[in-house]
Order: sequence, then C-alpha cells, then structure tokens
Amino acid sequence: MSWRQPPENTVPALVEGVTRFDGVEFDLRLSADEELVLHHDHHVSIDEEKLLGKQRFVEQWQSDDLKRHGFDDFNSLLENKDFTEQLIEQSKVAFIEIKPPHRSIQQRRENSAHLTKILKQVTELLKLHEIPRHNVVVYSFHSAMAIVAKNA
Repeated sequence: MSWRQPPENTVPALVEGVTRFDGVEFDLRLSADEELVLHHDHHVSIDEEKLLGKQRFVEQWQSDDLKRHGFDDFNSLLENKDFTEQLIEQSKVAFIEIKPPHRSIQQRRENSAHLTKILKQVTELLKLHEIPRHNVVVYSFHSAMAIVAKNA
C-alpha cells in the first residue's frame, strides 16, 4: 500500500505534517456562523458547478455547508489527539495565520474587529484543549495586528 498525500488544509494533512516535522502552518477563517474553519483562500475552494448559487467567499458560508464540501474546522483539529499530543508532548509548534475577509465583503476598518473575534476564539480553544502557549504562534498580515492582540 503506497502513501497518499492528504488534501491540503485538512485535519489529516496537518496531523501528517506535525508528525513528520517540527511544526505546521495553517490558516483560519471565520464562517458566517462564526466558526473557525481551516481555509487559505478568500474564495471557497470548490469547482464552480458545486457552488449551486452560493456566495464565493468563505465568510459568507455556514460552517456545516463548508464541512459538507470537505473543509475542516479548528475545533476538530484540536480534538484530534494525534495532533494535540505532538504539540503537548513533543513540543511541536503550530503557526496559525488568521485571515481577514476579502475587501469586497468587509471594509478594512472593520477587519480589526473581525480578527479580534478570531483571536479570542483561538485563545479560548487552545486553553480548552490545554495547548501550551509556547507551542503556538498566531499572526496575521494585517497592519492593525498589534491592536487586535491587545483587544483580544
């Protein structure tokens, strides 16, 4: 049986990565129902014909709809013992980029509030799953990240 690479931005891919290496990097976005989902791009990464008239941006989708299309949420990743044990027992590192929504659906001045929501949720879930602070780096390529960190 040969090894097959798991799909990008999924729990299996991140478990594989953190098992093989010193850490992993992944992106989080906030769904319309304010659940943290593993997703890099602004647009939902599915074929056009599967959109079925839905909006293109991740932040406009409900988390259940995203899950039905194969996208995982952050809590599922943290509930995976193969992932969390690597962070806790093996001192591996998770680099988490929190993503603002596309500028066409939210004004830039609102991004700091959006990112603050994400950072608060990330912090709460890490505490809940007893992930040590020194095993996680949370960042965003956003000019107001210092304000976001202070507000969260």
